[in-house]
Amino acid sequence: PAPTVVPLLMLVIAHPVGKFAAMTLPIRTYRLPRWLGGHELSLNPGPWNIKEHVLVFIMANVSIGPPYALNAVVVSEQYYGLKLGFWFNIVLVLATQLTGFGLAGLCRRFLVWPASMVWPQNLIACTVLNTLHAEEDEGSDGISRYRYFLYVGTGAFFFFFLPGYLFQALSVFS
Repeated sequence: PAPTVVPLLMLVIAHPVGKFAAMTLPIRTYRLPRWLGGHELSLNPGPWNIKEHVLVFIMANVSIGPPYALNAVVVSEQYYGLKLGFWFNIVLVLATQLTGFGLAGLCRRFLVWPASMVWPQNLIACTVLNTLHAEEDEGSDGISRYRYFLYVGTGAFFFFFLPGYLFQALSVFS
């Protein structure tokens, strides 16, 4: 059976990867040629922050599932025998996806900005983000939240994930 990857797992995995990338990427500024605008850019713009983390979570949510227009493409080919062509299918999928994003942008005033419109499933992601990016207590004698997260995550991986998939794979041969 193929493993499924949920966006919340991507949210949890992205934090150590982002901190590692912010620590190891070179802090060097590159300048584009003048005919391209002459802008400066850097591969490492600074420390890993909550805004970048939210952007990773949004991209994971958008890309985790197939577009609904693929159902129309498959049904038209399988049941009706219509071969509409590769480029028509690409434009159809892009048009439906971009229409959805455009409507979401138009409804932002009503569906995003009011605090009463926060969906319960988003509260989990908000809590995880705020917990991982909370300011560390200076001078505390205990371990940091991030280090505790790494210890628990590593322990959970070895205790649950590896045996679960190992025994699931062995059950196929029974």
